[in-house]
Amino acid sequence: MTYYITAAPLGQTVRVTAKVVAEAVKLSPGSISKSISRLVNGGWLSLAFRVGRVPFYRAGDQVLALAAGDEGDQGGSQLATVRQLPVRMTTDE
Repeated sequence: MTYYITAAPLGQTVRVTAKVVAEAVKLSPGSISKSISRLVNGGWLSLAFRVGRVPFYRAGDQVLALAAGDEGDQGGSQLATVRQLPVRMTTDE
């Protein structure tokens, strides 16, 4: 997803094929295709248009909502957990 978010200004179409994305991130085209499908189904990517059978994508509504600061439509799923590491105090003697 990071590739799609950083490859074009937010909300604009990334004008490269999934094959090019696969080469750029060093994954197989099949893995990229499955990942794209999951991201589209989750609202993280959105189909912008097709040229023949080749789809092109842009950031989806989930990304745009996060960028706008609207965290209300995340389906209640937590994006990450942040935990503080314990701090051990030492005495200088």
